[in-house]
Amino acid sequence: MKLDEIGKQIEASQMTEVLQALRFQVKRSFVLLDKQGQVNQSAEFKNQYLEIKKGQVTLTSRPQQDLAGLNLDMALQSQALKQVLPSGYYPWPWSSSPIVRGVDAKNQIFIQLPEELLLNLYSEKFVQSEVAYTDFRNQVYLKLARQFINYQWVLTYFFGATPFKWEEMVAEDKVSPVRSHRTSLNAVELKEANIIDYRDLAKYQAIQNTGVDFVSLMTEELADQTRVISGLQLNQIDLAPQTDFGQTKELLPLINVMAGYFLMTAGPEMANLRATLTAARQKNQIIAQENPFAQSQFATELRQFLDELGRFAKNYRYNDFSNVMTVLKQRLDKPEETLAARSLRQNQGMSVLATSLANLDYRTTEIKLKTLSHNSLLLLQRAVVKGLDYQVIAPEADIIEIAGHLIDHGISQSQNSLLYSRLWTQKQTAKKLAQAAGVTTSSAWVVKNNHDLSQLWPLLQTKGLVLKPAGEISSNQNRVFRMPPTSGELKTALGRLQKDSKEVLIEQVVPGSSYRALIIAGKLVSLIERLPLRVVGDGRTPLADLLVRKNIKLGQIEKETLKSQGIRLTDVISRGIEVLLRYDASSQTGMQSYESLNEMDVSYRPVIENLAAKLGMVEGALDLVIPNIYQVYDAQKDNQLVFLSAHSYPALAFHQKTVFGDQDIVTEIFRLWHLSH
Repeated sequence: MKLDEIGKQIEASQMTEVLQALRFQVKRSFVLLDKQGQVNQSAEFKNQYLEIKKGQVTLTSRPQQDLAGLNLDMALQSQALKQVLPSGYYPWPWSSSPIVRGVDAKNQIFIQLPEELLLNLYSEKFVQSEVAYTDFRNQVYLKLARQFINYQWVLTYFFGATPFKWEEMVAEDKVSPVRSHRTSLNAVELKEANIIDYRDLAKYQAIQNTGVDFVSLMTEELADQTRVISGLQLNQIDLAPQTDFGQTKELLPLINVMAGYFLMTAGPEMANLRATLTAARQKNQIIAQENPFAQSQFATELRQFLDELGRFAKNYRYNDFSNVMTVLKQRLDKPEETLAARSLRQNQGMSVLATSLANLDYRTTEIKLKTLSHNSLLLLQRAVVKGLDYQVIAPEADIIEIAGHLIDHGISQSQNSLLYSRLWTQKQTAKKLAQAAGVTTSSAWVVKNNHDLSQLWPLLQTKGLVLKPAGEISSNQNRVFRMPPTSGELKTALGRLQKDSKEVLIEQVVPGSSYRALIIAGKLVSLIERLPLRVVGDGRTPLADLLVRKNIKLGQIEKETLKSQGIRLTDVISRGIEVLLRYDASSQTGMQSYESLNEMDVSYRPVIENLAAKLGMVEGALDLVIPNIYQVYDAQKDNQLVFLSAHSYPALAFHQKTVFGDQDIVTEIFRLWHLSH
């Protein structure tokens, strides 16, 4: 079999598993500017993911990632970047820079095929041919390269976003905007690109490639000094302004499907390859120079190609690609929705350059994934800042790895006693463990129904009470009665909680403030006071309007809490006066946190750490009531520290985001876990 026939044979083979196993890496480079358009040439920072040097910020994802891993990388890098940017400077979001020379903006995408799958395909379909494996795999990559060049114009239409060449210092009102200056080559560059030969690796290497073409071949040298193609690099894709990652979420899924489609369908005839690619580059030139608000002269061809991709994606089960198609077809039907046109429409009456500089503040959307917890994402973000290796080991189980350390739910990298952890899930059992450790606990009873409640009523009727799930779950139906409730009020509260939990814990109210103690590697690293949902009066505004201002919607429990205080929605709350909307504070009830560790008397630290040790807790959290954290702890006095419950996987967010701003809890966690290079 001849080398030029292999490309034709690939589409006839069973490549389905290869299609779903493409691997990517993305490198994004931004110019670093202040709001006056000045470049920061002095700032420096470097690790394997983030680099700041000579006025340029470069973000590099981990190699060989699937789309899910790649999206996680880009999100983590974008958020981590905020921590290392020099004050007052931000990444310029366009691929054309204002009056900047010597620094560049790039959006490079690397594509690789898993070697194991290439080997399997060769052994199953081509091993009987006269072609060596290295030549075969080269032809697979060359087939991809030829087709991406042949269809660059598709990506330019949908993702072109450089309407002006600001670095040439020509005022916007002196030139007409285009779709993409970045992907439009000058005459010299176009000539250089047209002579590059993509028929085989030797011909490609015979011509000096200055990187002007849309595709570059990545190569590596084997042990026998044979040079082979190891992957493709896509160049000249515009950065996308008004996005967190420099890319819209449709770009990578489209490239992923295009790669599969190119592998499974016939490419250009080899006899006419140079002419075909030259014509494709010319088509890309025309689209790049089109008015971004006008319908492309190639709209019909774009629609036909999209329809072919849609059918292909459906046949080969590319999940969620229909959502990408919807967005792309909208950009085709309405040219004003293309990236360049949208940016031009949102210039607020100023030039695009002036508007972009005015809105240069670097904002990122908080990462939200269905699988990984916020705890894990916080640790991964810090791993990026520190340049540590990381992997998501089991996303559904929320298990990650950082610098060789397995971490469960972003909180436990050491092994808590499994037996003790199981016992913590039931609050009454955990109280018994605390009592055995010599710590005071609140009086509590577990009830399952109204009959149990009636039996206990003689004991409860004179006490302030708290009702909550008896197990580990949290509920926004928790109820606190500071004054003894009626039997009817208790039954109503029990009924609400039974929707979340079969067993309900009734605790006697303990005077004092409620705290959560975070334990890492057996050490107390944070003590937050848990503050209930509240609003503060200004002396002018009715309570109802204060709630609207804070975007707080009252539930039944909040209404009952206000009623118990004799407060109405029409009341004007005096300036500085706090109105409690609930008496309980949990993650389900809008709690806030106040870091109190530095205010706590040092005598409490050994007591809390000893309690954690007696509970078998290496990592986790303890819920406590302490009447006065400034008072020296005295074990001979009652109720100086009261244990409520223990948690295996507390939310780090409450220790990070406090009422007086963020605190760096993750650095302390990394220090205690000895997470370093």
